[in-house]
Amino acid sequence: MNYKKIKRGIYKHFKDKPYTVFGTAIDTQNNQYVFYRQNYGSKDFWIRPYDNFIGKVPEEPSKKRFSFESKLEAENLYHELSELLQTHPFTVKHSETEDTYLIYSVPNDYNEPIKICSFLELSYNSAYLTDFQIAQRMGYYLYSFGGEKSISKFPIEQEENLKLNILSDYSPKQTIEEYLANPCSLDLRIADNFFCKTCRKKIDLLSMLRYHIKSTDLWKEVKLKEKNGTHYFILRPGKTIVTHTFEKISLPADCAGKIEIKSTYARLSLSITTSDFCNPGWSGYFPLVIHNEGKHKIILHPKEKMLQLMLVPTQSPIINEYSKNSTFMDDDGKPYRFWQSKAAKQFRKKHGLNEITDFYEKATRAINENNCDNVEGCKDRFTDTFLLFCEKELLRKKKYRKLNNKDKVKELWKSYKKSEQTKMRLSNFKLGTLLLAILPSLIEIGYDYLKDKTISPSPSMFICGLISAFLLVGFIYFIIKVPKLFCSFEKLEYDKIINQ
Repeated sequence: MNYKKIKRGIYKHFKDKPYTVFGTAIDTQNNQYVFYRQNYGSKDFWIRPYDNFIGKVPEEPSKKRFSFESKLEAENLYHELSELLQTHPFTVKHSETEDTYLIYSVPNDYNEPIKICSFLELSYNSAYLTDFQIAQRMGYYLYSFGGEKSISKFPIEQEENLKLNILSDYSPKQTIEEYLANPCSLDLRIADNFFCKTCRKKIDLLSMLRYHIKSTDLWKEVKLKEKNGTHYFILRPGKTIVTHTFEKISLPADCAGKIEIKSTYARLSLSITTSDFCNPGWSGYFPLVIHNEGKHKIILHPKEKMLQLMLVPTQSPIINEYSKNSTFMDDDGKPYRFWQSKAAKQFRKKHGLNEITDFYEKATRAINENNCDNVEGCKDRFTDTFLLFCEKELLRKKKYRKLNNKDKVKELWKSYKKSEQTKMRLSNFKLGTLLLAILPSLIEIGYDYLKDKTISPSPSMFICGLISAFLLVGFIYFIIKVPKLFCSFEKLEYDKIINQ
């Protein structure tokens, strides 16, 4: 298409007001305009149809609407425009209709027109939001300058319920420029903690009875390997790993989200086999189940950018907002959440003791680095056992029936702590007893051999030696290294929890 040209510089309106012409502009319908700024008052930017700008005043046919005064260098004007776009986003108005437009592309070639689009075109007429629309939802103004994608450093005011928030744990003030990479999607990263299955268990999905199984029996956290300062894990063929997005996502109330694996990883036969859909208004770390369907081992790294989020606008108002009555709002993305979320509801429905479930939620929040040497492990242990312990105690012992609800909670907490400490001591005792049972026999065999050399070494002796060495190392490791999850939160007092 042949674009019309105009001299850049200072022009005077027939009413004697000065304007600066930056060049020509074109909208998405290929309508051509002159792009200019008034040099007085608020110094607003305007577009005017090309023929109208160079034409004459209808009331006075001998007069030009705009007359050329002096020339300005295109390079200087484009530099000024670049500075303006970076420091504060501005809108462009149509001189005739006063419709609002935005610049979305400024070309390298000064002879090419500036590209603009109207606010009306930002309405949802396609399946997915474009990068331009996504940027606005995150409160920023995105545009292309000289062929490179740029972002305004000055955020746009946005209604909170229509805003898309993408935040990471370590950088809460991240902007869209770190994530935006695709025309209709945002790149996201996988997290830095991963979980794998432990063993087969029976799960009753119909009744959702949380007490049939412990979540920590189903999943265990994967220990990452390290090489040259880089952490990684190996996903073997046919294996599944559970993780979540590294970024926390807060979707706007009028858009749903769809998460897909990037094609680079899909070509390696990796797939996301979990639900990949986020409801409007949902917030949290999106859970991911990644499966290796190929025949090769695949090395994956924490915080690897292997996902893309697309926003799907809704076409009508939502009657029941997801955020109002949702189990998984502010989800942590871990596999335990499914079980934990049902535990309190199940207990409250069965016993009607809100005091216990409220205390359970407060105690979970109270477990932190000040009273626990492994916060996540301790929380998982607590959520897996506390309500189950309360369930059994209330059914087994009649003494609780005589107490009021507040005293019930206090007594149950004391009994639970005592029970967990006993389990810890019992574990130590079992391991130590097993070790002591084998050691005397081994010592006697060793003594006889050294004394008269009559006993010849045999495979059975070698195996016994290995077993005892293994038990000894295991005992020392268990005592010294393994966090005491059963009783590491024993510093928590009832009064401090209940009053928080």
